[in-house]
Amino acid sequence: MVRSVSVQLTPQELRLLLNTIRARRIYQPCRHTLAREIWQPWMVALLEKLMEASATQQEASHTDQRCGTDQGHHPPAQTP
Repeated sequence: MVRSVSVQLTPQELRLLLNTIRARRIYQPCRHTLAREIWQPWMVALLEKLMEASATQQEASHTDQRCGTDQGHHPPAQTP
């Protein structure tokens, strides 16, 4: 039985995890014993999940910027 765990990540945390797994992927085709310890077959699914989450986060970030709701940016106050 596979259990699912949900966690909230900041964009920086997501980028760190994504880049770490991407870097490990270069060892995927290696047959050397040490390389097999660095890349595990289950990391393929994790990489896909992280890439999907990153794309979703980037899309939301672009939407926020277009709407003027990104961090640190406030639309000008309306005067009567």
